[in-house]
Amino acid sequence: MTQAMHEAGRPDPKLFWSWALASVRPIAGWLVVALGVLLLLLGWIGVSREVLVAKQLPYLVSGGFGGLGLIFLGSRLLLGEDLRTYEDRLVRMERLVDDLHDLLVTVRGESSISTNGAGVIVLESGHSYHRPDCRLVQGKSGTHSMTPVDAGQGGLKPCRVCQPAGAPAEHATS
Repeated sequence: MTQAMHEAGRPDPKLFWSWALASVRPIAGWLVVALGVLLLLLGWIGVSREVLVAKQLPYLVSGGFGGLGLIFLGSRLLLGEDLRTYEDRLVRMERLVDDLHDLLVTVRGESSISTNGAGVIVLESGHSYHRPDCRLVQGKSGTHSMTPVDAGQGGLKPCRVCQPAGAPAEHATS
C-alpha cells in the first residue's frame, strides 16, 4: 500500500490537506499583503485630511500599524512557503548527491581489483588502457591486450574510470 493510500484504497486525507494548505498559503499571503497596503493607503488618506494631530492618531494606529502588521504577516506566509519549497529541493539534491557518491564509491572500490599481470585492453585508436572488465571497452571491436608497462611506455594513460592496476608511476592518476 502506498503512502498516499488510506483505508480501502481511498486517498489519505492528511496528504490532501497538506497539499491544500501548501496551495492556499501563497495566495493567502499575497491577499494579506494587499490588505495591509490598502490599510496603509486608507490611513495615509485619513491622516492627510486632518489638520489636528489628535485627530490623526486613530488613522495612524489603525491604518499605519495595522497595515504594517498585515504586510508583515503576509510576508511571513510567503517566506514560509518559499522555505518549505527550498527545503524540499535541498533534500532531493542531498539524496541525488548521496546516490552519486555511492555510485562513485562502488566504481572506485571495483577499480582496486588487480589484473595480476594478465594484461590490459587497448583500443586501436585509443589514448588510454583499460582493465578487461572496464565498461568503456566492453563490446568494442579493434581491441588488443598488452601489459600495463608496455601500454605506459607506448604513451597510453590509464583509464580514469576503471584505473587499471600496474600503471607506471608517471602515468597514474589521482
